[in-house]
Amino acid sequence: MRDVIDGRVYDTSQARKIGCRSYGEEGDLTWVRETLYKKWDGEIFLHGEGRLLTWYYHAERQDGKIIPEKRFNVKTWVQRYLDSETFAHFFGPAGSVGIYDDWGERLY
Repeated sequence: MRDVIDGRVYDTSQARKIGCRSYGEEGDLTWVRETLYKKWDGEIFLHGEGRLLTWYYHAERQDGKIIPEKRFNVKTWVQRYLDSETFAHFFGPAGSVGIYDDWGERLY
């Protein structure tokens, strides 16, 4: 999926997948899948898909919604839905502040 939000391009085919979580069966009206991506410039975004009774459903667009990192708490999402190794990889050791790149360098 590709979308432009606030002048910034978000493209799931050009970004690296960090992790994914889903809820329910794909045929259910409450099915949701959220996938976290990282762009080449380090920006993180969430791609959400869902059926009729979910926040991600849109009748005209069947490919879901993109949510830039400034519109949701990345750290909380990773902590809640992904494993502790992935959390440590992006946020450093417990108690540290910031997001880290693939080489352990602090991004911010």
